[in-house]
Amino acid sequence: MNLRRIVCSIVVIFTFAFIPVSHAQVSTIAKKTAEACIGYFSKKSGKELLKYGGEKAVRKAFENISKTGGEKCAERALMYSKRYGLEALKTIEVSPVKVIEALERTPTKYKPNIFSIVRVNGEKVVKRLDTEGVDFLILEAKFPNYGFKISELGKATTEIATKLDISKNDAFCLAKNVPSLKAVKKASPFAFSGFLAKLESAPKKTIEMLEKNPKVLFSGAALTAFLGAKEEFMALASSPLQYTLYGIGTLLVFFIGYGLYRIRHLFNKFTSPAK
Repeated sequence: MNLRRIVCSIVVIFTFAFIPVSHAQVSTIAKKTAEACIGYFSKKSGKELLKYGGEKAVRKAFENISKTGGEKCAERALMYSKRYGLEALKTIEVSPVKVIEALERTPTKYKPNIFSIVRVNGEKVVKRLDTEGVDFLILEAKFPNYGFKISELGKATTEIATKLDISKNDAFCLAKNVPSLKAVKKASPFAFSGFLAKLESAPKKTIEMLEKNPKVLFSGAALTAFLGAKEEFMALASSPLQYTLYGIGTLLVFFIGYGLYRIRHLFNKFTSPAK
């Protein structure tokens, strides 16, 4: 009898847990949070409210957020809007559940970066959020211009890198070595998994070895792939500079030649006997 009651209780809990929020509940949540937001910005900055699209746009935003993420999502959207302005609300509306999750997991000093990344990248970020989760977004917020590059190594790498306590220089080193690490991952998934394990347990030491002594991290085909990809990457990186120097050299030769020609012409003009 007791077992039957326990089973029934579990069924009831799971049934009600996954019942979607009703339209009436959505309307109540949306109205409450929207009115709170409108009241706050009407007192603080009427211009910001007008720029956003007015009260109607705010109500619509909270209706969409409430419908997608429920009460908790709407309340967090209200809190972030008050803290960071209505641009935050616009960003959250793009993908309410995912953006809120990213914000909740991002250290406070990096939270503003979340808003700017989503705003600049728009639909591209939304698609990645749907397929990859939020780790790549958190990583880019922590390490602008490096996070997206590191996330090219896959979800497992991104999850580990997001949790690491590393410097911006360390992140730069990882990002710089992405082409070589991709080659290792392709040549020897086992060696790449070993690298990730070392990165997670001793990040700074592993990154230092990656830069100075990859033989310690890789061996055989993995090391060959790493070094080959690194040489190819460096060659590609240096070629634009090489062509730039060639171009500058050509221009210098032209201007020097032209200058010598003008000097010689003037010299002949002043030294030749007058007719």
